[in-house]
Formats: sequence, C-alpha cells, structure tokens
Amino acid sequence: MSDFVLDASLALQWFLVDEADRQYSLSVLSSLSEKQAAVPVLWFYEVGNGLLMAYRAKAHCPGPDRWIPDEVEKPSD
Repeated sequence: MSDFVLDASLALQWFLVDEADRQYSLSVLSSLSEKQAAVPVLWFYEVGNGLLMAYRAKAHCPGPDRWIPDEVEKPSD
C-alpha cells in the first residue's frame, strides 16, 4: 500500500527550477526513500510530455542529459 499519490505536476517541479513550491516538491522527493507513492496510469506520459514542452519552450529546464535533479544522489559508475 502506498503512503500518497504522486501527481505529475509535483514531479515536474523536481526538474523545472523556476517553479513555485519547488522546495516542497524536493522534500516530497527526499521522502520517497522512506515512503511509497502511487502514480496514476498516465503519470509517465504526463511527466514526459511536461519535460518535453518545457524543453521546447526553453524554460529553465535542463536538457534530457540532465533530467536527474542535482539534489538526488546519482549512482556511481
């Protein structure tokens, strides 16, 4: 059973630096190490489309090679 449902708009804030309430979304991201989240069936498509639209609009969004937020520990090679 999950602790909460993760909406795509909240997840997009992890990547879109200029979004309001980004600190809250990053705290939700860090809580995922201890909690489980459920996502709607279309969540992956919504997040992917949101990132693509932000990239095309040249929003303050890193390119696809940088879609792991700096706040997340990246796996070592």
